[in-house]
Amino acid sequence: MQDSTRANNGGTGKVQDARWRKMVADWGRLNERERARAQQEFEELIQSMSLAHQEAYREYLQRLNEQDSGKAGSR
Repeated sequence: MQDSTRANNGGTGKVQDARWRKMVADWGRLNERERARAQQEFEELIQSMSLAHQEAYREYLQRLNEQDSGKAGSR
């Protein structure tokens, strides 16, 4: 098993907490246009992270999308 290594891409690996929390909290209330804008902001927030962390955040956002799609179908 390989030891994990720290990414060396110049970022701190931290997302700006307040922006991230607000985006996630509001996600289910955003219309399609607002989500596209939020998705772009999200990508900007994670671009300085390691690829593994970027992927984890993208997967989380995808799960939010899927959860919201399920809710829309039950309305």
